[in-house]
Amino acid sequence: MDAGYETEEAVTSGGRWDLVLASGAAAEANVPAIFIFGDSTADVGNNDYLPTRARANFPYYGIDFPNGTATGRFSNGFNSADEIARKFGFKMSPPPFLVLKLEELRAQMSRGINFASGAAGIFDHTGSSFGTVLPMGLQVQHFATVSANLTASMGFRCGASLAL
Repeated sequence: MDAGYETEEAVTSGGRWDLVLASGAAAEANVPAIFIFGDSTADVGNNDYLPTRARANFPYYGIDFPNGTATGRFSNGFNSADEIARKFGFKMSPPPFLVLKLEELRAQMSRGINFASGAAGIFDHTGSSFGTVLPMGLQVQHFATVSANLTASMGFRCGASLAL
């Protein structure tokens, strides 16, 4: 899908079909930041940086993504995290947490980060048969670290608004 065109897509959610109107050319985001947690339905590449068999960095996973590039999304193009981000006025999901180096992390934390990990679940052992994944508890710990750093750099009122 080209990020410059208005699109209409049918997306499945919990076994039912919903119609999603998305515009990749949003002028300005409706919120300052978006943080994504979840499993393979929302992972945009975190698992590409983990020793796991649960990966989506093979060419067929990105066949419908711009430039036909595999991005670590467990889909052939954009995924549910991208659609949610678009609803809030972003072009796509924020980048995966594990790809961000320290300076990039500092710059990105006020705009949002994706913590989702394919094969992850609520329990720490969920997905462990595939190797290392980021279970929900670890995703929340990573977010708490980002939130604390955001509070330190931008002040208590900003960081407190991110509290779970």
